[in-house]
Amino acid sequence: MTATAVSLTMVSLKSLGLEKTPAATGIMTSAVVDDVLSLIGVAVLLPIILSGNTQNGNLVVDFEKLMNTFFDVLAFFGFVYLVGKFIVPHKKGIRYLFIVDRGNYAVLGVFILVFLFGDVAHILGFHPAIGAYFAGLILKAEYFEVGNQNRAKEIEKITNTMAFTVFGPVFFILLGGKIIFEPHILKEVIIPTLTLFVLVLVFQVLSAAFAAKYTGGYSSKDSWLIGFGMLGRAELAFIVLNITYVQNHLISQEEFYTLMFVTFLLNISVPLLLKWYKPIYESE
Repeated sequence: MTATAVSLTMVSLKSLGLEKTPAATGIMTSAVVDDVLSLIGVAVLLPIILSGNTQNGNLVVDFEKLMNTFFDVLAFFGFVYLVGKFIVPHKKGIRYLFIVDRGNYAVLGVFILVFLFGDVAHILGFHPAIGAYFAGLILKAEYFEVGNQNRAKEIEKITNTMAFTVFGPVFFILLGGKIIFEPHILKEVIIPTLTLFVLVLVFQVLSAAFAAKYTGGYSSKDSWLIGFGMLGRAELAFIVLNITYVQNHLISQEEFYTLMFVTFLLNISVPLLLKWYKPIYESE
């Protein structure tokens, strides 16, 4: 439940005309850092969890597998650092595809980079989405400068369209196809779902708002807006659910239902709470 939504919150803020507020900048920055730390946590913890098994009621840890995992983590983040620091910025490297022929092959270059990172992550035992996410983080707008023109916004628009019309729907259809709604399970998860939803909502809003107020130096009205904006759980939450339930069966079907419904309720809460808080925010 740690990964927060970047896209969902920004769409909600834009619809209310709040995307240029100081709080919006704080939300976007915090959400990205939150997602990165969450993905690092998943990348490190998942193989550690899978290295253990139960024999005769006792936990047995495969230390060889654990050490291999440790070296895989070092190899992956070493790869990300080297490519992001030395290869992509070099004009004769992958960056060449961003600017050749006046940037007409830039989208191809972006997808080559994303799939390369996804493949490396997969080979080292991580989910491809973890690699793809880090590929996106190392890209900078300056890499798409062609002469006096910067095509970063144009490339971003094309890749977003591809994500929303091709890759996103395929991912969610595959994930949704794993869910079978059974009435008796729905009855069992109602109370846990509502309990977890209320707890996450309250403590997420309070922790984010207090952090913004007392460590970020934001005003009270911006701090509460940041608190409400950090509630969303979008694509990364579903990726983590896919890793834990569909791929590795680390959680039960009941736990999967609970987390899915809590994610859904939190996502509904974001636009509702932001819309409710907007008049209060503007009056202050």
